[in-house]
Amino acid sequence: TAPKTIGTQTGAVAVIEVCTDPESTLGQVVSEANDTLCRFTAAMDFRLRETLDLALADVKRYPGAHVMASIPCTAGSAWQRINVRRGGAKQRERIRVLKQDMRRLLSHLRLVAIAVREGGGTISFEWPRHCSLWQDDAVRKFVEEFQLKKVDFDGCAVGLVSSKGEPLLKPWRIHTDNLSDVRALVDK
Repeated sequence: TAPKTIGTQTGAVAVIEVCTDPESTLGQVVSEANDTLCRFTAAMDFRLRETLDLALADVKRYPGAHVMASIPCTAGSAWQRINVRRGGAKQRERIRVLKQDMRRLLSHLRLVAIAVREGGGTISFEWPRHCSLWQDDAVRKFVEEFQLKKVDFDGCAVGLVSSKGEPLLKPWRIHTDNLSDVRALVDK
């Protein structure tokens, strides 16, 4: 398919999702608007070179694309601090492996981000606001390298609701260079 000339909700010609849920809200919005969406979901194993190459091919095909990444953050969840206390050495090893995987995914995301920037596109990277991995050296370097701006918001402020229709707080953080994202989320 030829790249679109009008922008998606992010203002980009296409959205490329990396490690997101197959039913991500952004993906649904982009799909419903019949905009261009390329998904590299968690099930596709972005650690693999073949998956990275597919993502890089899409970046080339859609210059000016917006990349939305949500690599697994299990190692940085509040539960892991509890699990380490209870699980001892075995749990510490599990978290070490999870962090190693996160850094591998981040290194592949970096290659995609470089290609996106070269094509005039933008980058967003999201995790829960209180994820301890935001303090990881590799993550901090990524945010600094691409000069991403931090935007904190709560899910309820952007319409996130439970299956019962009740607003969900869900504190999020996105680091982005996409001004449409910043304007849409600031003060939410």
